[in-house]
Amino acid sequence: YIEMPDDLTGRLEGRSSIGRLGVVVHSTAANIECGFRGRIVLELANMGRIPVKLYPGMRICSISFETLTSPAEVPYYKKKSAKYVNQKNP
Repeated sequence: YIEMPDDLTGRLEGRSSIGRLGVVVHSTAANIECGFRGRIVLELANMGRIPVKLYPGMRICSISFETLTSPAEVPYYKKKSAKYVNQKNP
């Protein structure tokens, strides 16, 4: 579970070591919006020809954060279109 401040945004990226095995960590949802509150869902897919074992604690992705110069006017949790506020499950 993560609670993003209103002045911080994030981006999820797969690690190259796992990508070279054919594993995609996210298909479309790489951005973590200011004000997001909930669980980050990984959209894992094996695009390779061989099975890949993933283990608890294995480093498969990273998140980079960027601070805005001012808080978002409408953070994610205040958007009427926000579908995933406080999500606990995928």
